[in-house]
Amino acid sequence: MIDYRLFPLLETLAASNLDWLVKDILAIVEMGDTQIASEGAMYAAQERIRLDQDLRSEQDDQAETAASIPWSGDEQVALAADIVVRRVKESLVMARASIEVVSTLIGEGERADTGYSVEGLALLGDDGESAVSIDRPAIDHAIESFDQLRLAVEEWKSEMLRGA
Repeated sequence: MIDYRLFPLLETLAASNLDWLVKDILAIVEMGDTQIASEGAMYAAQERIRLDQDLRSEQDDQAETAASIPWSGDEQVALAADIVVRRVKESLVMARASIEVVSTLIGEGERADTGYSVEGLALLGDDGESAVSIDRPAIDHAIESFDQLRLAVEEWKSEMLRGA
């Protein structure tokens, strides 16, 4: 069950066109803390596959099934805050790297006399319309502003954990 304290954060993200981030948070929170099978159980399963054997008992099947423990409300708040900060930072770094890669591909760094410069990228949807566009100044501004976002998310997390 999703903790009620997450809803204002999720609504803010959705209103900011970050639906993908809302879906990530919900998927991770709903999954719970998944316990992975032991190394010995994993090795035994690999050996059965390698030897083309299916000698598992019902007990083995239950032991190999990942157990999921629901996150507490406080854990959900902390996890959501961490996901927001981490995923936004990753997205900004990847956006900047994408522009740099395209610049390198067209040889912007090597052939300054071409007059070509990559200042942004636009991704087209199936209908040929621009679905997403990013440009260097916007990415640079977002990266410069990232600490403000991080601090705001940390403040929200602290408020939610104090008020619990």
